[in-house]
Amino acid sequence: MRFLLLLVLSTATACELPPIPDPATDAVADVDAAAAEVLDAAEVIGCIPGCFGIQVCSGTQCVTKTCAADADCIPADGATDTPYFCLHGACSGYQCAKDADCAAPQKCNTLTYGCYTPATGCTYDAMCDDKDGCTNDTCDVPSGQCQHKLAAGCCKVDGDCVGGSACVTASCKAGQCNWQSKANCCQGASDCSDGNPCTADSCAGGQCSYGAVPGCCLNAGQCDDGDDASLDLCAANQCIHQWSGLPATCSADGDCSGNSCLGGKCVGGKCGYTATSGTGCCTSDDACQLNKACQVDACVAHVCAHAPVSSGPGTHVWWRFDASMDGWVADMAHPTAYWHRTGLIDVNGGGALRYGIPDQVSFETGNANKGAALSPAFTVPPAPSALKGWLYLDVEPGTAVHLAGIDLVAGGVTTSLWSKIKDLNGGTTGQAWVPFQVDLSPWAGQSAQVHVWFDQVKYDTSNKAKMGFVLDELQVTGACP
Repeated sequence: MRFLLLLVLSTATACELPPIPDPATDAVADVDAAAAEVLDAAEVIGCIPGCFGIQVCSGTQCVTKTCAADADCIPADGATDTPYFCLHGACSGYQCAKDADCAAPQKCNTLTYGCYTPATGCTYDAMCDDKDGCTNDTCDVPSGQCQHKLAAGCCKVDGDCVGGSACVTASCKAGQCNWQSKANCCQGASDCSDGNPCTADSCAGGQCSYGAVPGCCLNAGQCDDGDDASLDLCAANQCIHQWSGLPATCSADGDCSGNSCLGGKCVGGKCGYTATSGTGCCTSDDACQLNKACQVDACVAHVCAHAPVSSGPGTHVWWRFDASMDGWVADMAHPTAYWHRTGLIDVNGGGALRYGIPDQVSFETGNANKGAALSPAFTVPPAPSALKGWLYLDVEPGTAVHLAGIDLVAGGVTTSLWSKIKDLNGGTTGQAWVPFQVDLSPWAGQSAQVHVWFDQVKYDTSNKAKMGFVLDELQVTGACP
């Protein structure tokens, strides 16, 4: 054996040696040969490594699977995590390209290429437009239902218009609601105010009634007691009967005496009298006021007379503002225009309480201004109690520029009694005094104060010659024993 091996080696050395293998080139040749063998095999066994999903093998190529229904497109491995659909006879990764690809009533979502069933009804407000300008058209998206609600003030039938008051008749005309007040209809006693202090104004069943106030008078003629020896007067709506002490007939001047405030002379058998300026004499009722509850003070034959109110309503507090503010306090919110006692205007002489510039017929200061005043405290008398007096409102009509009101402050609560908006419908008194009366009975027995206010919301140069807000002869009345 050893001899033979040596012989072979010896022979190789003597002859040409075979090439030495190159590992790199020989490896590449081996790979190419293997690939050729695989390709040759593919011609026999089909697609390598195989087709996936919705493809099938045709010869050596993977092609899209044909179908008649979505069920035909289930992958060979049965996987369902990725849905496939049958679209136009071929399996597809999307369901549709247009609405016609979906079975009615479905539509095609061209963003996701999937069929969907549209929501029934509306999906946004514009779809609900009924072309009726009298309705507000909206879509209730959850239900898909359109809603058509009548716009404010619009109507189709009378029933669409709400009157809001038993004293208002509502009707529909040309698509618009109309409201008309019923004649002689009331909702409360305030609707029945006739400005007559001798009537008790009330409202029942929508109708006003006016009962006579016992012992009340409007003039001296209503107070005649049939006694020629007495002077019959009507003061503060109460009758006063006082012996005159003044003879009517005479034979000499000396027969016409008996009153130190009147100088008498006998002329043709009848006494004639002239007022004198003696101590204690008076020329008007204002000079006799003691401001006592349930008492009438009057100047009778130039002598002060005082008579109690024995029954019915009487004055408990009276603010005349003839000589002073009568205890009222102004807030002085503005240094130029504020509440003050004025002699420029009044009801029956003396003075009044006014908001404006003192001694000027104006309340314009060059800017918006406002102010308030508060009365002294008083006890609201027994019912029927009321606050009454006279007011004069000379300002700009409407609610955009000037506002005014009268309030009651009781128990720390402020309640509106009267206002420009509520009682004058935003208007004015037309440069005239008007009476007012408001009920205080709900506060009977409570300590209270009257609060008056004026507010110039914005400056308006057209009101320089207007008087402003003025009050006079304010009385708190109530039952007397």
